Amino acid sequence: MISRISRLYEKQKGGFLFLGIVSNACAVLSMGISYLFNILMARSLSLSDFGLLGVAIAYYTILIIPTGSLSTILTREFSKLQKAGKQQEIAFLARKYAKKALLYSGLVTLLVITAALALSKPEVAIIVFLVPIGYAAIPLNSILQSSERIVALSILGLAGAVLKLVFGLAVVALGFGLFGAAGAISTSGLLIIATTYLILKDSLSKTARFKLGLRKALSLTTAILVIQGLFLYADLFAVQNFLGNGQTGLYNVAETTAKITYFLTGAVILVLLPKMAKLDFTKDKRKIAMLLLGGTAFLLPPALVLIGFPREIVLFFYGDKFSQAIPAFQALAAGFLIYSIFNIVQYGLLAKGKERDVLAINAAGLGLHCFLLSYFVPLQGLTGAGIAVIISSTALLAASIVALVGYTRKKSTKRPFILVHTIRKKGIKLIYQNS
Repeated sequence: MISRISRLYEKQKGGFLFLGIVSNACAVLSMGISYLFNILMARSLSLSDFGLLGVAIAYYTILIIPTGSLSTILTREFSKLQKAGKQQEIAFLARKYAKKALLYSGLVTLLVITAALALSKPEVAIIVFLVPIGYAAIPLNSILQSSERIVALSILGLAGAVLKLVFGLAVVALGFGLFGAAGAISTSGLLIIATTYLILKDSLSKTARFKLGLRKALSLTTAILVIQGLFLYADLFAVQNFLGNGQTGLYNVAETTAKITYFLTGAVILVLLPKMAKLDFTKDKRKIAMLLLGGTAFLLPPALVLIGFPREIVLFFYGDKFSQAIPAFQALAAGFLIYSIFNIVQYGLLAKGKERDVLAINAAGLGLHCFLLSYFVPLQGLTGAGIAVIISSTALLAASIVALVGYTRKKSTKRPFILVHTIRKKGIKLIYQNS
């Protein structure tokens, strides 16, 4: 029996289904443990201290936004080198970008820590201390992801959540309060990063110089992430602007819960990105389609639960006070499912270096989204915001599919479409280049 299970594991361990299940399971557990950490800290700390902890975490979150673009680009390039068997070149690039990331983020973090201490906010200094180390760890995580060691990467993420919870409870119980909770976050992160380095220490020892220019790709990907962030919160800002703070409170409950499907795309992309980067758009169309469909399949069960049982979910978790948010919640659950599928497809494009197309799609989508919100929110209230999310997400998904299909044409060497700004004597013209 044990030998049969072992053979089955060896056969499936590199497959998308197996890795997807492991990644999603660890992601769900990590999210649950993180929610539990927040609940227990809220009960253990004073209301004021818990608020300060939330603000400190917010500062940390803002400072690490660029890590998303660095992780995406390095994983893509490392995946290509993995396919070519260039392990020493990967080690060289990992060491190079880890040093650069540590230096630049360290300088910014030093300024933030200095300001935090000057403003008597030591809890912020304790948490953001982890920022440079987190940046330096991105190349290490990209090595694990590009080599499809998803099980190790997922378990490390889960272990980080567990350590944060254990350390947090221990230090708060010992009476260290807010500073103990902040220190628990930094200490658990530091231990996971150190463990990751130890896992990869031998593979980083031998290097071979390799030149790789990533500045342009990193700039474009960072711009994409910024636009994506604006898209994800534009509806909340619109509700506050048109309907006031009371309605915003109701909408915030609906939006936060409906985004569960979107948060799970991170686990799917963890598996999808390295596999897509190693495929050829024109030769591996069937594999690409299966990967995208497989990624979508992971999102359907939780999304269908949210869409099918909106009343039960809202009333169970939040009570009758938020019953007015139920129609908006159902619309948002459908909208964020569509947006999550778009997110998977756009990472398929990013895996093949199509940042400019993805940027153009996201920029146009944000413009459409803002227009739809300005129309539907005053007209339909909270549900109108959900309708705007559905329509704009559908447009984004359609545009990304058109771009992806265009690249799978065997004879196509040009981009299926690209928005180019050229400055001429008569002004700025928009030129569309078609394949």
